[in-house]
Amino acid sequence: MAVFLDVSEDATDTITHSDDPGRIGAYFHYLHVILVAGIIATAVGNDLVLAHPHDAVKTAYALVLSAGPAIYLLGSAIYKKVVYGVVPASHIAGVVLLTTIVPLTSYVDLLTVGWLTTIIMLAVSFWEGRLLRKHRSDQVARQGAH
Repeated sequence: MAVFLDVSEDATDTITHSDDPGRIGAYFHYLHVILVAGIIATAVGNDLVLAHPHDAVKTAYALVLSAGPAIYLLGSAIYKKVVYGVVPASHIAGVVLLTTIVPLTSYVDLLTVGWLTTIIMLAVSFWEGRLLRKHRSDQVARQGAH
């Protein structure tokens, strides 16, 4: 929960210190649409997995299962670009991995694909969390040095 609060505070700081806060605020508004679209698509994919865990993976299912998390990661990457000025490598790696599992889905069932997408998202989360904690500790160290 603290991570969400920190990111929210950082976004507020970015907006209030911008030369054009209205434009930056609008970016955040539109970015949330992308994030929610990714969440909804991910939920649809999870419903498919829960309803038919051992079914063969159809192409449309594979695309939904990988596209939902990928859309979310892309939205989050853009959000972090606006707030912090960088696109997290963890998010790009996650999107690449989500894209590369699509061709593999014809060899496994829906449950396996669900697990793969979950593992990828967890890996991105841990990677990003580690970097965020390092960034926060560096900020505290810099503030203590002043």
